[in-house]
Amino acid sequence: MAGRGPDFLCIGMEKAGTGWLHDQCSHAAGAWMTPIKELNYFCGDPFTAFNLHRVEELKRRADLSPRDRAFVRAFEGGRGRGADAAWYRALFAMKDGLVSGDVSPNYAMAGAREIEAAVRECPGARYVLLLRHPVRRLWSALCMRVRKGQATQAELLDASRVAALAAQPEHAERSYPTRIWAKWSAAVPPGAAGYWFLEDIADDPVRVRDEILAFVGLRGAAVSIAPDYNRKRNAWKLAMPPGVERRLMDIFGDEIAACAERFGGRALEWRPGLGSDTAAGAG
Repeated sequence: MAGRGPDFLCIGMEKAGTGWLHDQCSHAAGAWMTPIKELNYFCGDPFTAFNLHRVEELKRRADLSPRDRAFVRAFEGGRGRGADAAWYRALFAMKDGLVSGDVSPNYAMAGAREIEAAVRECPGARYVLLLRHPVRRLWSALCMRVRKGQATQAELLDASRVAALAAQPEHAERSYPTRIWAKWSAAVPPGAAGYWFLEDIADDPVRVRDEILAFVGLRGAAVSIAPDYNRKRNAWKLAMPPGVERRLMDIFGDEIAACAERFGGRALEWRPGLGSDTAAGAG
């Protein structure tokens, strides 16, 4: 177990099951997860509007546990003095021997200096990467942005516009699993990083959950929610138009082939085409 900070970091990918992982770990015996999922300390903004809204929700809860209440105080402390390394460690000071993790999909976009800082500040931590077919993952992310009012449904029906969105750094830096794995696995100690497929989470959630729990130090832990629990199961999602699918398959064709070679497993099934998306709605 890491001596300071989190015991593990989930470094992405966005829309590849990170919400599922946070929920499973939050309900695992011997674990405590921060009540704000995406801390974004090493890459991104910890104090997003969403996180600040979440803090206010937590403060209004009469049944908030003392541990979670201590987290809220520590989190708010960073708004005044700044989010430094001491602040980040303080977010986990209340775990009291429980296993805890930082699940921030933004870490997929981290550069060399940010990854170096993560490894330095989280000694002994494990690193979890969740993988998903690049085209399905991007489409799910774009649908999420429509739900948030950050894109329009009309844009998603236009193959050229979708291709332009895919090229934007916000999306491009999240969309290439081999690049994400290469930069993180090269920086962390041997054996400290592992990857799992969203397709396997959808098909065999018990096995994948138990493998990840064992990897992060929770072998055999009982979990009090269903292994296939998905809070986003009913979230709105647009069916991908065939023209958009073809355009994205062209864009990601080389990466899909590289994933099959690097990761094997379910990535081998990505090459012929999309098939059915059994993991729709994952977050």
